[in-house]
Amino acid sequence: MKVFSLVLIAFVVGLTAGYYQWGRSEPTASVEPVLKEMIRETPPPVGRELSEFEGLIVVAETLIQQGDYRASVDVLLEADIAAASSVEQEAVVYRLREAVNGRVGELQQLGLLDEIDRLYESLTLSMPEQAEYYILLAEHRIEMNNRELALPVLAQIENHHQLGGRARELIRQINAPLEPQPLANIPLIRVGDQFLVDAEIDNETTTRLLLDTGASMTILDPDLLLRLGYTLDGPRTGFNTAGGRVRAPVVEISSLALAGVSLYPMMVGALELEGRVSGLLGMDFLRRFEFQIDQDQGVLVIIDQRAQ
Repeated sequence: MKVFSLVLIAFVVGLTAGYYQWGRSEPTASVEPVLKEMIRETPPPVGRELSEFEGLIVVAETLIQQGDYRASVDVLLEADIAAASSVEQEAVVYRLREAVNGRVGELQQLGLLDEIDRLYESLTLSMPEQAEYYILLAEHRIEMNNRELALPVLAQIENHHQLGGRARELIRQINAPLEPQPLANIPLIRVGDQFLVDAEIDNETTTRLLLDTGASMTILDPDLLLRLGYTLDGPRTGFNTAGGRVRAPVVEISSLALAGVSLYPMMVGALELEGRVSGLLGMDFLRRFEFQIDQDQGVLVIIDQRAQ
């Protein structure tokens, strides 16, 4: 450590006179109050050698100005060891925050996200009293979907007097059950007290169907099925209609999809319906999924496919 200090002091002696007058200069508005106080109270280094701490700080500031954030972080960690008072430690913390932010920005641009993790982790080991780096490390791991690795980091500071609340909040978020993400939000067209939905048949044609949760089987117009190349001479089954119960052919189509959510193959009834719809979407499609109908928003929410 003493050898390193002598090298740093020798480097600082070679700097311009402006650096030697840094203790006399007026601090800028962006400098924190504790740092302003330190600058006012520190005697100008003219006529004496810089202390080890002062030399490290000057070198770190030079590196930050040059954009060498990686080296400035290393120097500031040495300065933290050399700090002899709480004021000097605050001066290190202030400059280290700038250096770390600069280094993280560089690594993000390069896509080196694992290096960001290693940087934050090294800071928690070197400066365990600085809880903010535990938070940053945990938040970074959460963003990278490493939620389980964030938990032991947060556990170390969950009782911290300032950041413990944030740590406990993140722990609750990690341990909370994940909300299922919808597979699709499918717009519904309201017609009176009914809803219509656009469906794609066999990846060839799109048609508009009446959403009917009371129907056990999906129905398509016979002319639509004929245009798709199907024949209607297969088995027949009974359907309840407004005019009474009728028998109609049942056809196996290749697929039916709503906004990319598909079932294939699928049995449908071939039956002409009244109105301007080409059929109805029944529960034989819907029961394959966890779904919700949001009537206020006019959306059919497909949440997940049920185990069959």
